[in-house]
Amino acid sequence: MLIAQEADVLTGGEGSDTYAIDASAGAFDQSVQIIDFNANEDQIEIMLNEEDYEQGQKNIRIETNDDGSSVVYFNNEEVLVVNSETPLLQKDIVLTTASYVDLTALEDTDEITEGDVQQKPLKTRMVAIPSTESLPDTDLDDLSGAPEIDDQVNEYAGSDHLTGSAGEDHMDGGAGEDTLLGGRGEDNLHGGDGDDQIRGGAHADQLWGDMGDDKLSGNKGNDTLTGGAGEDTLVGNRGDDGLYGNDGNDHLDGGSGEDVLFGGNGNDHLEGGSDDVRDFLKGGRGDDLLIAQEADVLTGGDGSDTFSIDASAGAFDNSAQIIDFNENEDQIEIVLDETNFDQGLKNIRVEPNETGQSVVYLNNEAIVAINSETPLSLADIGFSKANT
Repeated sequence: MLIAQEADVLTGGEGSDTYAIDASAGAFDQSVQIIDFNANEDQIEIMLNEEDYEQGQKNIRIETNDDGSSVVYFNNEEVLVVNSETPLLQKDIVLTTASYVDLTALEDTDEITEGDVQQKPLKTRMVAIPSTESLPDTDLDDLSGAPEIDDQVNEYAGSDHLTGSAGEDHMDGGAGEDTLLGGRGEDNLHGGDGDDQIRGGAHADQLWGDMGDDKLSGNKGNDTLTGGAGEDTLVGNRGDDGLYGNDGNDHLDGGSGEDVLFGGNGNDHLEGGSDDVRDFLKGGRGDDLLIAQEADVLTGGDGSDTFSIDASAGAFDNSAQIIDFNENEDQIEIVLDETNFDQGLKNIRVEPNETGQSVVYLNNEAIVAINSETPLSLADIGFSKANT
């Protein structure tokens, strides 16, 4: 998945790619360009704010340039130019609402900054979703026995328990402390106001905490979890997930898979997960804690951030990367197993590489490469022993 905003240029390459254009902030001065769209394999999503999304297709039109490229207009503003073998059709575009992160293309630099992302870590804290037996005597709306019905919409006041069917469910808990459980389809679940618990099903789901201190948990699919204004807990679990904390002091845990985590505003806690697959973590505004393992890419953003690299399991095949370390504000901590920690610093060294990064080596294996304004030394790095 490639996520872009104004003026970005996207090339998907081989495979079935998804181009997600974030137009939620309004008109573009410069349009996005897609270089190699394949209508038989690829997909285009345009992400709108809630007001524009409700207007649907009527504010979108597609025209063809003299050079054969297709131009997508929204509210009469040019937002996207698409190069493809055949003219772009209305059916080639999917409209969504989302709070996606502003990121920069990662293909060459493996860097997360403001722009677009080419997709689409302390230890795991699973979100416990209560069983129906443990729920208080409130409304109980159980749809689990329903047939495969798409677009099932539920919106209630009070504390509700909503369970999806085998189709593509759309559920809104409304006001109150709700529990929403997705079914086997690709579900869109909104908690609404209140402290809600939301869990996805077996496929790619979109979970929205909205207002309140919410707990969102993905499942097996490539899920998108979006917090709101409260102090939210987002856990991706299995799959290549996108987790977006937004406002509040949030806890994000990607779980297994190649995940993208963006804390947003607030002092956030981000964990990529315990596997060796590359995750992308960006703290955003605030004093954030970013916890990483092998191959993860970390960007702190504004504020005094702490980058914690867990090397307690041993050597890395691919080092982690810290994109924006500020030695005047930020901290780096490397977590070691008991043997390496007890041996002190004799097995650890810091050296610059050919690109100017400071690279930390453990037992002659690169653990993390750090971008900073000045070269770093061991004095700039903290070490701790892993809990066993």
